[in-house]
Amino acid sequence: MDIPQGQSYNPNDYYYQQPTQNMNESSLVNATNPEAVLFSIEMALRGKKQVVNERGVYEWVIPTDCKPLMNEKGINSLMVEARSCINQNTILSNWTEEQISKFIIRLGQTIITKLQMNWKEWGIDKAELTTALFAVTDPANAAYYRAKSEGEKKFLKTNVRTVESFTSNTQSKPQGLGGAENPLSFWRK
Repeated sequence: MDIPQGQSYNPNDYYYQQPTQNMNESSLVNATNPEAVLFSIEMALRGKKQVVNERGVYEWVIPTDCKPLMNEKGINSLMVEARSCINQNTILSNWTEEQISKFIIRLGQTIITKLQMNWKEWGIDKAELTTALFAVTDPANAAYYRAKSEGEKKFLKTNVRTVESFTSNTQSKPQGLGGAENPLSFWRK
């Protein structure tokens, strides 16, 4: 997507919004949020890279020697495929090595078929077909591997227990509600 002369970057033009940092949200929830990965995929398909401008602010630009890998229709189609497998449900699942291989092969075949059938319509240079394929499949592969043998769930459970333990050790307990006397003590087991 080219920005017309005299107009500035509008983040609302993108399929995914760049995630904002909210200090009130749990860092554990943010750790499983794949929006930053999806945003990076979209920016790669658009041929953009992140740079620091003259004001010291990060922005996404198309380098002078680059162009988007495809048009808007192609980007939207591949982002649907990316979103279908790069999500919190996938990341928090429990996959085996065999299941991951099958999912990635299926995703790769789907994208290859789409690229073969639509490369002209999507305005893709044939030399960039593999780049477009890997721009989606590599991050998807990483998302699936985060779920291998409940890896992400186990990581989160360990961190939640650590936070609970730290919190319970640093907060003073109200008189009469400590230990076994607390009616909610069964939750901490």
